[in-house]
Amino acid sequence: MDPREAPDSSEDAVISDGEAAAYALDSDMKWFVRTAVRGVPRHHRSAYMYQRLLQTRETGNTLEAAVFFSELATMAKPVPTRRVPFNFNSVSEDESLIRFRFSRAELVMLIELMGLTENITRERTKASAIEALYILLYRLAAPVRGTELQDYFGRSESGISNIFLHTLNFLDVKYKKLLAFGGHIAATRLCVYSNAIFEAGSPYTNIWSFIDGTVRGICRPQPRKNGTGKMLTQQSVYNGHKRKHGLKFQTLVAPDGLIIHLFGPFPGRNHDIKMFAKSGLADQVRSDFRFADYRIFGDCAWPRRCDAEPIRRRSWKPYRCAKGYKQQDEQGQSVCRVVLCSSGELLENT
Repeated sequence: MDPREAPDSSEDAVISDGEAAAYALDSDMKWFVRTAVRGVPRHHRSAYMYQRLLQTRETGNTLEAAVFFSELATMAKPVPTRRVPFNFNSVSEDESLIRFRFSRAELVMLIELMGLTENITRERTKASAIEALYILLYRLAAPVRGTELQDYFGRSESGISNIFLHTLNFLDVKYKKLLAFGGHIAATRLCVYSNAIFEAGSPYTNIWSFIDGTVRGICRPQPRKNGTGKMLTQQSVYNGHKRKHGLKFQTLVAPDGLIIHLFGPFPGRNHDIKMFAKSGLADQVRSDFRFADYRIFGDCAWPRRCDAEPIRRRSWKPYRCAKGYKQQDEQGQSVCRVVLCSSGELLENT
């Protein structure tokens, strides 16, 4: 090797020592800044550091002033955005139907019927009733993120999220009884429902709704402990039939698409019969004499003969395919053709 090409070990040592000193100084500066702004809201930190910079200059503390000045100089400059507050009158009828699935008159009616008032969330985010309803419907009508709605509603992503969750929780608490079982709604239309199913091709004249369970996939959960201290692993929500982790829901759907009953979420590993027994749907149906002459149609996962007595009296299942029962199989298939796949409709509309 040519001696002229040999590296200078002493120079490298000086450079590496200098880099180490610079790295240590930079770490000390970052630690000092983090300690100084601890407890200060993020959107107030730049103003707080500028105020500390002025104070340190007045007191003659040049070292702290240099640290704050260096931190402020390296911070990214805020991007100016012009956000126009949401204006209900600027929304046309066509835009209202496309974005929110309701007309302007229907939205005003929903506010009156649901009793929505001016919203103030726990984060102290304030919004009018019409704006809160618009944010809720927009998020439910299409899979959009909060960042995509900032310019439309003239609010930050966190503000839109606060209003959405607050309005959703308000409606859930107020109307969760209707999701458990809307029997008083269905009881007045039992004859209409059964006739609609019969005219669609069913051989039976007393079936008024369809029951089914659906599995909504989730990410593989981490091991955790429940309220009793028992360790739960990922097997608790793994569904072997669908071969994925998920949560189960039970739905009871009428021929017009109205979801009469919704129960869940339930761990994905459990059978539909266990979910049916836990929901208490059978007891609610049996306790109402108006449902005595009508039946609920379900697939083979809802057998007529099982431990739950109400299932034998208030539900029907399609015939199993067996030799010598061709007529029964055809009747079961004819009913299956008119069954509304409520889970599929929910997945397509979300």
